[in-house]
Amino acid sequence: MKRSLRSAVVLTALSMVSAGSVSLWGQEQTLPREVERPADPCKAKIRQAAAIHGAIQVVLDEQRFQDVLVEFQSILDLDLGPGCGKERLVAQSAWQIASRLRETGQFGVAHEVANTALARMRQCENEFPLLMLRAKIFQEQRRYREALSDFRRAKDLESCAGKSAEPR
Repeated sequence: MKRSLRSAVVLTALSMVSAGSVSLWGQEQTLPREVERPADPCKAKIRQAAAIHGAIQVVLDEQRFQDVLVEFQSILDLDLGPGCGKERLVAQSAWQIASRLRETGQFGVAHEVANTALARMRQCENEFPLLMLRAKIFQEQRRYREALSDFRRAKDLESCAGKSAEPR
């Protein structure tokens, strides 16, 4: 095949691919388009956080508990709090991760996740579920004094949860 004819075939194939479809063996096939990158940096961070959270679930499934905190720190480093207004998603992620750790008896790592997340929370309604979870972890460990302290702290926070997202 001559060079110009080969170039024409390649250009035709590329134009079909860039159009999003190609005919393979007489059947029209739709090709997946490149994932669009969101213009909003917060949306991009939320996608990253979701992917990291998914990776943490796999790490938990594999019982690689020592890697959980490093991965969770990556979510915190995205800084979804005040700038993006998605602190609640971080609290929910922390709660889910710490709950799974608690279920497997990994109390130390569960405390680290809860404590690390609590240190980043700026809105009291996001602190409440983490304090409740941490109190339950303490209770399961028979560390009753600490459990009672966290339950009382959560009770005191509950009065602010009805207010509109007050920064602490």
